[in-house]
Amino acid sequence: MDKKVGLDFSVFSKMRKIFKQYKPDVVHSHTDVLLYLIPFYKKRHIKIHTVHSIAEKEAVGFQKLIRKIAFKMKKVIPIGICDTVTDTISKYYKINKDRIPTIYNGINTKKYIIVNTSCFSLFSIIYFLVL
Repeated sequence: MDKKVGLDFSVFSKMRKIFKQYKPDVVHSHTDVLLYLIPFYKKRHIKIHTVHSIAEKEAVGFQKLIRKIAFKMKKVIPIGICDTVTDTISKYYKINKDRIPTIYNGINTKKYIIVNTSCFSLFSIIYFLVL
């Protein structure tokens, strides 16, 4: 999509073209993509948003407001990747936990250990060692 850093208004026109071309039944988002999808949602769409981190760390400011409205109004179904994330979604957005499905991580995280972490720009880089 060639998205620029920060809010990139060109993404809205790209999303419009994608929705028009594919006419999806299910729309899945994660990270900060939800903001770009909301204008194109129709009632027929099943909308899910996967939260990969502790809820209060994953969305701040305007992103938090967008998610809170979308989740509270039942326009978008939040999905947690583990019980801890699901719990934080429930507490942070004040949503009944029964409304938040959990789809567990597809790998056994106990087979990995963190051996080194470093910070580069805005991203934390974590190196894993397979046991």
